[in-house]
Amino acid sequence: VVRFLADDALKGRQPGTAGEEAAAAFVASKLEELGCEPAGEDGSYFQTVRMVGLTAIRSTSKLGFEVQDFQLTGRFGEDYVHSMDHLPDLAQEPECAFEGLDLVFVGHGVAAPGLDWDDFKGQDMTSKVLLVLISQPPVEPFPQDDLTYYARWTYKFEEARRRGAAGCLIVHFSDEFAGYPWSVTRTGYSGEKVALEKPQVNPLAIHGWLERGLASKLAEAAGTTLDAWVKQAQQRDFRPVVVGRVSHSVQYQKRCFSGRNVLGLLPGEEPHQHEAVVIAGHHDHLGEREGEIYNGAVDNCTGVAMMLATARRLIESGVRLKRSVLLMAPTAEECGLLGSDYYADEPLMIGTRQAKPIAAFAFDVGNVWGRTRDLSVLGLGRSTLDPLLQEVAASQELTLVPDLQPKMGLFYRSDHWSFVRRGVPGCWFFFGRDFIGKPSTYYDEVVGRYIQSEYHKPADVYHPEWTMEGLLSQVNFTVGVAQALGARTDFYPAMKPETASPGPQVPEVPEAPASFAWRRRPGKRGVSFGLR
Repeated sequence: VVRFLADDALKGRQPGTAGEEAAAAFVASKLEELGCEPAGEDGSYFQTVRMVGLTAIRSTSKLGFEVQDFQLTGRFGEDYVHSMDHLPDLAQEPECAFEGLDLVFVGHGVAAPGLDWDDFKGQDMTSKVLLVLISQPPVEPFPQDDLTYYARWTYKFEEARRRGAAGCLIVHFSDEFAGYPWSVTRTGYSGEKVALEKPQVNPLAIHGWLERGLASKLAEAAGTTLDAWVKQAQQRDFRPVVVGRVSHSVQYQKRCFSGRNVLGLLPGEEPHQHEAVVIAGHHDHLGEREGEIYNGAVDNCTGVAMMLATARRLIESGVRLKRSVLLMAPTAEECGLLGSDYYADEPLMIGTRQAKPIAAFAFDVGNVWGRTRDLSVLGLGRSTLDPLLQEVAASQELTLVPDLQPKMGLFYRSDHWSFVRRGVPGCWFFFGRDFIGKPSTYYDEVVGRYIQSEYHKPADVYHPEWTMEGLLSQVNFTVGVAQALGARTDFYPAMKPETASPGPQVPEVPEAPASFAWRRRPGKRGVSFGLR
């Protein structure tokens, strides 16, 4: 499975390409061979996910700042990266332009009533471009050994939309705070940016990132330093600061296409057949960029392989569970969990009723480096699943440990999160660091090398010498969890309310303020961001 999906012939499995079509068809064929029932549309194994991709034409991108007496700019792909929100009437080559909008530094851009923290202090952000630090303030009341959803880049953009902002630029001021180096951000944002076909409410004319160097120049032009901004943002009494003005123009190329979620079912029994344990491993990756193929062998051909192996083990057990098990290979995970997000909003039928997920688990980045005595559960401590997980682990002589790299925000970065944010408890079953027969430094060596040199890079390719023992350990644990949840129909797990987050439900977004709108530019092919 891993060898096939990671082959150059699939060109990195970018959503909406022939490579993704081949990957989805391959996964569906494997589910059918195993005996899983189709759980997609019209009796198939597929759910169509309609998307729109926008690729900024580098030579047309201009981003300029006026700060006091200074005029600053940068280079797309080096100093900054960006995209814009999708609108239903975008032309084939849409343009976006605005001039002289206020640039407002809003600290970490967090509004957390439950933590009594508000970086906005009631100030109106309508039609402004927000300058935001990545992550969360590293001070109480925020947890010091973990990240909340407020730290995620996706939250920053969501909050900007809620406040009617014209745009949001996130400052990548630290690899540690971002959870990955600038090179990962640059790769992910300088190519095509994909969104679901349904348009955003309160669309952003620009959403993107600034590299530390350009942000430092902005701070210095404003008479301070980036480090001083970072310190100011750690204060509860921080107030937004107008830094200057920002202007922007760019032309995009638009691609309308469909990706495919692959869905197989091990049906349960009535009256609990519609209750589903979701096990997901996304099949997409980054595609081909500048002549190089991003095969994503570890991320996430291994996850698909583990999902299929879990299905095989459950079938081979010969036990029909009372609840159903939904095997899912979502599309467009690398685009922002779009495939799983779409399914979570549009669950399909199981039997005569709409599927009701009762728990969701993700396979993402499998352990190809050897078996461990422990298993890292991203989400441990966040739901009432913990006792059941510990029971299964004990039966397999495994020790469960929490997130080994909590400052990377991994809990919010795989497909289980699409369900968690809608109130369905979920986890990402990762691997531990206690490798059998290896020195204590082995985890840091192999995982560190992977993150720095291979993750979201062309170097993430299949290696014949990989061992599958670690993957099978993750599979066996997941099988045990699925069997326990599938049998215990009196147990309905739930997220713990004290989990610091904007809330498990998708927040309501207000209507767009009347003070700004996207409008057509007379005589132009595309659209522009303009003030009414």
